[in-house]
Amino acid sequence: MKKIGVFIISLFLFASAVFAATQEEIEAHYSAGLKHGNLGETDEAIKEFNAIIKAGPAGIPQDYYKQTLREAYFNLGILYGKKRDVAKSIELLKKTLEVDPDYNRAKYYLGCSLLMEGEFGEARAYYEELRKAGISGDPLNPAAGDYLKDTFDKIIEREVTVEYIPLIDDSKPIKVTVKGTFGADEVSVKDTLLAIDKVAYIMNQPFAANIKADFIRSKEDGTIIIEKWVIDDGKNKNEYWVTYDSTPPVDFPYKIMITVSDKEK
Repeated sequence: MKKIGVFIISLFLFASAVFAATQEEIEAHYSAGLKHGNLGETDEAIKEFNAIIKAGPAGIPQDYYKQTLREAYFNLGILYGKKRDVAKSIELLKKTLEVDPDYNRAKYYLGCSLLMEGEFGEARAYYEELRKAGISGDPLNPAAGDYLKDTFDKIIEREVTVEYIPLIDDSKPIKVTVKGTFGADEVSVKDTLLAIDKVAYIMNQPFAANIKADFIRSKEDGTIIIEKWVIDDGKNKNEYWVTYDSTPPVDFPYKIMITVSDKEK
């Protein structure tokens, strides 16, 4: 048994020596990952950054490996975001912050990814943390703007009351109150009510004066915002998914196109 034990330990040490990467190899993977990423070769870049994570810290200065590991996780998070795998992007950006809890670039892009997934509260927490630190957007790419600020400036807790004439009973206007975390102002609230009312009318669903509206998620560049509006008449709650598109087709007569569905988007 002792000989077998010694053999296994020796084999383990041999394997560690064989697969342990040198600092030069780590640097080569990192440089190749950046190069592939800049060329739009996402899958190749992912392989290079994953190689850094798999290599482990053996034989490499601790501070150097920690910084490189942080950047590997961070770049993987960005790359998976580009692949539209937002859940994977969130996972990797959170791993970045496990390595370096003070890494503000990761906080910013994590907030953006959370916002796209509809995790409004968690995204706002990162936004507020960055705002208090005086950081706006990506610290290394300020020209790209601040997606979090642009979104949270529009999506705030609010209550809007308007007069509206329901299609189901066009005899007189009623006062409709919309409460929640949403981006519509008084004018676009009326437009949204009309769009929802058309769907409700076709489906023979009731229209009510009390409505709860909440931001769900948005496209990364902020051109598309999706909200959930719930109409509660005291007996039933009917959900409507509202999409605001600020880049409608060129022949569309208005600046924002509003579409409504009774199915989640």
